[in-house]
Amino acid sequence: MTDTLRKPESIKTINLGNSEYELPPLDLNVLDAIEQEFDCSVSELGEALQKRQAGSLKRLLYVLLSKKYPDITKEYIGENISIANLEEISNQLAEAMSGE
Repeated sequence: MTDTLRKPESIKTINLGNSEYELPPLDLNVLDAIEQEFDCSVSELGEALQKRQAGSLKRLLYVLLSKKYPDITKEYIGENISIANLEEISNQLAEAMSGE
């Protein structure tokens, strides 16, 4: 199947540790994986993220990164997000999720 229907997107990245990771485009496969991980619809995801912000952020990043980076772990993600970069990571993720 060709990618002729896909519009070019700017690649969103996120920095963890000393590495930069590309976030995937939010296609139906990614949205389905998010719904499976959180057991809720994507439209309800904001509420789920607010209930357990740290754990939810780690799980969401894992879902987004694990297909392209199969060796990444939730533990690695958690070790590389601290109070110092939490806001930056959250903002990068929000931007990617909003499709901006």
